[in-house]
Amino acid sequence: MKDRDSNDAQLIKEIEELRRKIERLQESEAHFRNIIEDQNDLVCCTLPDLTITFANKSFCQYYGEEKGAVVGRKLTQLLSDPERIVVITKLASLNQSNTIANFNLKNHSETVTWQEWRARAITKPDGQITEFQLVGRDITKYVTAEIALKNSETRLLNIIDFLPDPTFVIDCDGQVIAWNQAIEEISGVMSEDIIGKGNYEYALPFYGERRPMLIDKAITQTDDIDPKEYNVIEKKKDTILAEVYLPGLQGSEVFIWAKATPIFDTDGKIVGAIESIRDITKRKKAERALRESEEKFRRLAETIPAFIFVYQGNKFKFVNSGSTYNSYDESDFENMNFWDVIHPDHKEMVKQRGLARQAGEDVPNNYEIKVITKSGKVRWVDLYAALVDYEGKPAVIGVVYDITKRKNAEMELKESQQRLADIINFLPDPTFAINVQGEIITWNRAMERTTKVAAKDILGKGNHEYSQVFYGERRPTLIDLVLDSTIELGSEYRLIKRDYDNIVTELEYLFNGSKKYFLCKATPLYDTNGQVVGAIESIRSITKRILAEEALKKSEESYRRIVETANEGIWIIDDKTRTVFANRKMCEMLACDPEDLLGKKLADFIDPEWFKLGEMHLRRRKKGIIEQHEFKFRKKNGDSLWALVSATPFFNEDGTYAGSLRMITDITERKKAEDALRASEEKFFKAFNSSPTLMTITTVADGKYIEVNDSFLNVTGYTREEIQGKSALEINFWANPSERDKYIKMILDGGKIRNLEFQYLTKQGKKRIGLLSAEPLLLHGEQYMINSFTDITE
Repeated sequence: MKDRDSNDAQLIKEIEELRRKIERLQESEAHFRNIIEDQNDLVCCTLPDLTITFANKSFCQYYGEEKGAVVGRKLTQLLSDPERIVVITKLASLNQSNTIANFNLKNHSETVTWQEWRARAITKPDGQITEFQLVGRDITKYVTAEIALKNSETRLLNIIDFLPDPTFVIDCDGQVIAWNQAIEEISGVMSEDIIGKGNYEYALPFYGERRPMLIDKAITQTDDIDPKEYNVIEKKKDTILAEVYLPGLQGSEVFIWAKATPIFDTDGKIVGAIESIRDITKRKKAERALRESEEKFRRLAETIPAFIFVYQGNKFKFVNSGSTYNSYDESDFENMNFWDVIHPDHKEMVKQRGLARQAGEDVPNNYEIKVITKSGKVRWVDLYAALVDYEGKPAVIGVVYDITKRKNAEMELKESQQRLADIINFLPDPTFAINVQGEIITWNRAMERTTKVAAKDILGKGNHEYSQVFYGERRPTLIDLVLDSTIELGSEYRLIKRDYDNIVTELEYLFNGSKKYFLCKATPLYDTNGQVVGAIESIRSITKRILAEEALKKSEESYRRIVETANEGIWIIDDKTRTVFANRKMCEMLACDPEDLLGKKLADFIDPEWFKLGEMHLRRRKKGIIEQHEFKFRKKNGDSLWALVSATPFFNEDGTYAGSLRMITDITERKKAEDALRASEEKFFKAFNSSPTLMTITTVADGKYIEVNDSFLNVTGYTREEIQGKSALEINFWANPSERDKYIKMILDGGKIRNLEFQYLTKQGKKRIGLLSAEPLLLHGEQYMINSFTDITE
């Protein structure tokens, strides 16, 4: 009896310890499952045949599927044909020595999307693949921004290229970075022969020598401009306008109007300059002709497709015949002041300059202004004005060209440039770009925050200055590999993958004293002719993801070891009661191999007599009820397995039942012992009830009668209903209370009594004498007293 008690206690202790382990295991599993579920990345696991066994919330949402509808389907069912080919090809390339593949997918559904995927093959020691783990990320915004950036650059260069005025752009080093078609025509120099050249190469077509031009003054912003060199000079804020005479251009005398303005980055720093020129030779000759003959002027004025006017004092004296300038008729000008058509922004300036010019003061001859049409619309014009003699008095002659389209194009160009700069600057990933000389041309804010190096301190620098920031030494990095594919990079680049022009890799190195992981992507930059003019690289920290993957892997390994070494059976079934997992102990309990159990239904291992009870338990699981119960299973060999089942249901995100986890404890031996005990108790009660000796069973604490035999009832006159549940005091059994006190003392002192003589009362109140014996009795696992006495009254 004592050995059995000790074994029961030890069993209870082991069960409790196992329960705590299971709880910790469940907590750990739930923790890491939540980590994966809450990831923004798309995560799924498949069997080797691409059947999905797990998919997180982000994965299901991305493909517009419910979680319960994804698991069990083929991954290829969710993909378009082009995507399917890429995935199958990449996964087919994986083996025991090559377990990881990176690839991008482009989905041409209603909206084009891009994803960046990383696939890992899980293999057995013999090299057999057991599972594919795929982690994806929606990079549509990044790719779209990158395309928009390229389109913006191309659009910017196209705008410059197709400007009607000859235009070119240089950077701060004096290198030509844009040379449009109009300037090719006027200079005879093609863009491919001059782009990238410095040392005043752009001055040669105009002056025949290397020398500064107006565009250089725009960069230096100096006031040392020789008035003898330029006929007309005006500086408006940062913009410089001038006229210059070039006697040797195109083999004849040419008058050029030039306008140069600096180009700023987002920090307000000058990074280059742009100059537009216009051949104004005809206009200059026209002015000369006007001075020689008013009649010739009138005839010429009538044929020029521009608005030509003469005003004297405040009033117009002449407008070219038939002009419908800005929708005004010729008669509209008769009573107008010359400044009445000018936009309020420029009206006072035009008025003051017009009056000052007639007074002989030196004022600019050419400037751009806004005017108001007769219908109230705003237009930009290029105004050329000069002092002339008209009918013997000073007057002003003016020629106006509508440049609204050009001004709009210039504004669009500036907006495009600023938008392009803003896109790069506000990209969330650290990003920088270099030109083909290796000089840094872009260093965005995210890069500033990551490296603690301000853009103003690094822009324009070359000689691998950017690698010094990361590695502390000047050396090639991923962005250099874009420009030179023969470069060899260090071992810290874990995997380098080329996707068309893009190069993607994961980088591992020590940064600020700790190990960091980064996803790096580099791609070339092209000009409109398809020539590589630089490269851009973006960097994204994936340290948290890598560390989480490593921690998850360790956790999964620990979890699997715990599960496989547990002394309890662990049995997981799905919503169709099919086995999806069973540990080694569970297989041993059912006398079968793992392959005999996986995929089999729970009913295949239930004793037929317990089917209905099993269905009842299943209904309770679907209601979310967690409980523990005993159940009778049938082993593969037909033997019975009595088990203590601790069942916990689990559900999909939409609340639908997904299956249950069952912890199985083999209690077959205990059930056999209980059956033996029950048989023994039955024999005991048969002997108890048939004994001629008066016998009772009472509780230890309060002496209440639990059971009495027929002999006791016959002698005392009580019925069983009258006495059960009552104490000897309640039925006034003891004739002498002192004898009861003696009985209790003996029980407390020794636990047993032998032949104690005492007096007792029957139901009718008659005194009788008996010899009482008593001792403890363990019944149904509880402690009682069994009392027997012989009536010796007669």
